[in-house]
Amino acid sequence: MRTEPDPKVHGHASHACVACGTAFVGQSLFCRLCGRRSRLRHDSHSGTVLGGIYRIEGKIAEGGFGAIYRVTHLPTGIELALKVLHADFASDPQISARFRRESKTLANLRDSHTVATFERGELRDGTLFIAMELLRGETLLERFEARGPLPWRDVLAIVRATCSSLGEAHARGIVHRDLKPANIHLDDNDFVKVLDFGIAKVEEGSGIDDGDELTFVGQALGTLDYMAPEQLIGATCSPRSDIYALGVIAFELICGRRPFPEATNAPALVTAMLTQAPPLPSSISRVPEVIDQLLLRCLERDPAHRYENVVELARAIDRALEPPRAPSIPRIAQVHAVPELEQFAHGSVVDAQPLPDPSPRLVIYVLGALIGAVGAAIAWVTLS
Repeated sequence: MRTEPDPKVHGHASHACVACGTAFVGQSLFCRLCGRRSRLRHDSHSGTVLGGIYRIEGKIAEGGFGAIYRVTHLPTGIELALKVLHADFASDPQISARFRRESKTLANLRDSHTVATFERGELRDGTLFIAMELLRGETLLERFEARGPLPWRDVLAIVRATCSSLGEAHARGIVHRDLKPANIHLDDNDFVKVLDFGIAKVEEGSGIDDGDELTFVGQALGTLDYMAPEQLIGATCSPRSDIYALGVIAFELICGRRPFPEATNAPALVTAMLTQAPPLPSSISRVPEVIDQLLLRCLERDPAHRYENVVELARAIDRALEPPRAPSIPRIAQVHAVPELEQFAHGSVVDAQPLPDPSPRLVIYVLGALIGAVGAAIAWVTLS
């Protein structure tokens, strides 16, 4: 963890609509998209100590159901991010069950591009919490809002790194369901981290399936602008639903707009996403034909026509980033060596096996080298 003075910590106090995920502007009381009332709370916890362990230094962000605080872990002095469920939701069995599932989901993910979780549990007063690494830098949304459209090579490198996180999640039966620029983080060195598995779908029978059905048939969860068509109508989500969201994200970052910006309200947007084909990215931005092919396949309305999995998508990105006369690899792609995703190709996780102890073999090599050196010295003396 980095401990330089005055680091830039992601997350100026903000909050989002609990119904559609749209960010509230300033201290607004109602969502500008769906009209839902804000549940913004005042920060009254700074300086307090939760459970005798976590001293709250300040609020990072707030959502409809919980808040994230920058805290100091008193036993170690390490700064962390602490996500807590709002007290007035602790008695709601479905919301508390979803929070517990998120904590269990994160605890089972170890990919370097997924936000790291250190501890989860319940404090003595009943507060549910997840202690995570404290991220520095900015979200992809913040970078896009500050800089506008990003170079297509940088965008593909970010999506490629996101595929690494999703590859492990999908192999463990977890579908994120809420991918968007605000949930992809770039640290000070542009290292990619995927955030917020709060509404993740856990496939039945997976290793972390707790048997609780938290989403009902016909219920749509996610952020409207990035939801796949099957997600919009409350049908079954799959890893290919996350691939659709990645397509929307990449389209927006490269072209400076989402595929259907002419839809000015939720019903119009849903209609467009279910009935219209997205435009060619090359008709909006100067990109090669391979970008048209890659993004439009991600954005296919029929999940069966999208990439089969994030492994296949990652391969397509690798090909796009290395054309015959490629310029140098973009800096953002050099920041993190993205691992190969072949172990996730068939939806299973291959746990890393420990390397054999090299010491016996090393001893043999050293003895052999010494014997060879002595023999060479004797031969040289004899011949001379």
